[in-house]
Amino acid sequence: MRLNIEIDNLSKGRSLAEFLRTIGYVKSVEILKDEDLTDEDWILPGRPATDEEHEALAKAMEKEKDGIEANTFFKELKENILK
Repeated sequence: MRLNIEIDNLSKGRSLAEFLRTIGYVKSVEILKDEDLTDEDWILPGRPATDEEHEALAKAMEKEKDGIEANTFFKELKENILK
């Protein structure tokens, strides 16, 4: 199982990571900055995309040949997924 925790304070995040490492059943703890995410991180099961990732995806889709415009993407997202 993977647990993803988002912290807005790097110092407190490091303290939390050190504490988690002391717990016997915790296999590993990684500290990732948002810019450390890779293309593979988009497809992790159960990991919801952030608003910034949705925006980045929409911009990338606009740049593609025959791509969909961001406004259309978000409209369809709201209509079909976020009911």
